[in-house]
Amino acid sequence: VIICNKMIPQIASTEICSSFWDSTPIGRSFSLRLCQHEQLSPQLILDDKVFRSAVRLQNNSTYRSQIKFIGTLITDDESQRLTYVIDRLILKNSTTNEFHNHQLLTGEFLIPIQCNNDNQNSTTINNFIQDETR
Repeated sequence: VIICNKMIPQIASTEICSSFWDSTPIGRSFSLRLCQHEQLSPQLILDDKVFRSAVRLQNNSTYRSQIKFIGTLITDDESQRLTYVIDRLILKNSTTNEFHNHQLLTGEFLIPIQCNNDNQNSTTINNFIQDETR
């Protein structure tokens, strides 16, 4: 998500952009082959509790470390559809710089994500908006 003053031009004449999601991959990536036919396209299910926990941990100053999602791959022989289900997460321990001991079960895989807790940009933008309205 990128916020620019082009969306809200009345705020300032200078270009202010802040990136809230860096889409640069971290770690080894894999590709999903998408198909025009909906029934053959892979499906991704991210549990709401896991997503909310990741956001909450991102905003908590104690955990500024990396998070990994734990997912499973489900194949449906009848519909020939792949479903990736992400239902848990693990944290990197900030003192040892290692992930908590977790033994992956058969069919599980780790998805490394990086939560960038950079509140400086949003603070700068908020201060700028407040200064412009005065």
